[in-house]
Amino acid sequence: MHKCNFKRHIMKYSIQLLISTLFVWCSGLGSVAFAADEWPTKQIKVIVPFDAGAGTDIVQRFYAQQLSKALGQQIVVENVGGAGGAIGTMRVARSPADGYTLLGTLITATAALPHMQKLQYDSLKDLTPIARLGYPVTLLGVNKDMGINTLQEFIAKAKKEPGKIAYGSAGVGSAPQFRFEALMAETGIILEHVPYKGGTAYVADLLAGRIHTFADGTIGANLGKANKIKLLAILDDKRPADFPDVPTIQEIIPGYQIPPTWYLLEGPANMPAAIVKRIQTELAKINKSAETAEFMVNLRARHSTDAADFNIAAEVQSAYDMYGKMIRERNIKAP
Repeated sequence: MHKCNFKRHIMKYSIQLLISTLFVWCSGLGSVAFAADEWPTKQIKVIVPFDAGAGTDIVQRFYAQQLSKALGQQIVVENVGGAGGAIGTMRVARSPADGYTLLGTLITATAALPHMQKLQYDSLKDLTPIARLGYPVTLLGVNKDMGINTLQEFIAKAKKEPGKIAYGSAGVGSAPQFRFEALMAETGIILEHVPYKGGTAYVADLLAGRIHTFADGTIGANLGKANKIKLLAILDDKRPADFPDVPTIQEIIPGYQIPPTWYLLEGPANMPAAIVKRIQTELAKINKSAETAEFMVNLRARHSTDAADFNIAAEVQSAYDMYGKMIRERNIKAP
């Protein structure tokens, strides 16, 4: 009888303990859900790891403004440039994962930079990909004094004079460099890379003939319309409406793959899934607006058409792998 009472006591205590544990666990879930529902309750910061005025900065500021309206909370953009984007990115990677510090960047900083220099963070493990915002549309052109009118003529000249045609870029590891590296890999031509500090610094040398070619969107369009350079191709899947005679690069080089170049929003690792989902949902709505489409077209870019549930993490991983392969095969090294 004594043993029976003891067993009943143990069973009663165990059941009470289980109920108490479940109550605490469920209460915790409720708190997390409540916190996500309440977010944001204060100002959000978007760190852009590049200088103010660059294409990435302009795009991120536009989306920050639109997202601020959607969330009903102020969003400030802070430029923290340096080390190819590593300094600003590291600041976000080390921030609390509460949704109040985000990273407005370009995919090359996340997917290519880690293969070229030793970083104090892991761009895949220490960041949470949230959404890609859009894509810059690039025009490839040459100095008019070259007397070249088509991409076919450009390739033929480059094959006859390996290493004598120079292209400018915003620096080693910048998006323009990867566009030309992909062109060289596909055609077998050899071009000289002249890196500059900044996205527009090469323009004067291009017009003066000190470098011969470039790949850019807004600058290319402006110079093309002013008849200061000759446009040879567009790195996009359709011809530009304002330059209908400029072919897509795949029309001439079917095997050419445009290296991933898109504007990306990320946060610190382990951001609450509910907050990530909220941002993704609002950005998907923003990208459907006529205002966004007009803004991006004027910037020589395309807005993203990704759905709110798009697997952006898998896309970032794919870009990371592709850039790693290209950097190894092309022996691209940071200065």
